Amino acid sequence: METNNQPNLAVNSNTNQIPSEPFLIAFDPENGMRIEAWLEYFNNACKISNKDNDWKMLNISKYLKGSALTHYINSCLNISNFDDLCNILIENFLKPNIVNLSDFSQHQLRNNLDEYFHRKLNCGRQLGLSPQLILEGLTDGMPTNIKQLMTINPPTSPTEWLKRKTHAYSKWLAHLLIYTNERMGGEYSWCRVNFVYGNNKSH
Repeated sequence: METNNQPNLAVNSNTNQIPSEPFLIAFDPENGMRIEAWLEYFNNACKISNKDNDWKMLNISKYLKGSALTHYINSCLNISNFDDLCNILIENFLKPNIVNLSDFSQHQLRNNLDEYFHRKLNCGRQLGLSPQLILEGLTDGMPTNIKQLMTINPPTSPTEWLKRKTHAYSKWLAHLLIYTNERMGGEYSWCRVNFVYGNNKSH
C-alpha cells in the first residue's frame, strides 16, 4: 500500500530502525550549494545510517546533479578511494572568494595541510593562474625541507600534489621529532616516531 510519508533520517516510529538509505538533498552546483558543506552533510547522513566509504563510493552518484554528475561520469568512475573523490569534487566545485595575488603568494602552511591546499588552490583559480603556477605556488608555501623533496619528478595536477605532499609532510614531521629528540636527549619523541612510522629511522 502506497503512502505519502517522506523518508527521513529520523528513527522510523513503526520499525524503530534507521532507514536502509539516507534521505538526502542532491548536490547541485548550479543552485549555489557549497561542495564542502554538502560533503559534510552527506557524510553525517551516511554516519547516521551506518554507511561506510564503500557504500558512499557506490551510491554518491545518486546524489549529484547537473555539472557535478557530468564531472563524476567523465572523470571519477575509475577512482576507488572516497577521500580522493572528495578532493576532486572540492577541487572542481569550490566556490571562490574575492582574493588578490598577495593572498595567493603569501599564504603559508601552518598546521592544516588540507585547509592550506584548498584555500590556496581556490585563490589561484580565481586569479586565473595557470595550473603550473598554481602548483608552484602551492609548493612555495611549504617548509623548505618539504620543497626539496618535491624537486625531482614534480606533480602534474593539484590532486597528485595533495597526495604526495601529505606523504612528504608526514615524513618531515617524523624527522622533526627525531631531530628534536636528539637535541633534547629525551625518549618520548623517538618512541612516538617509532609508533607512528614503524621503526623507520633515517638521517
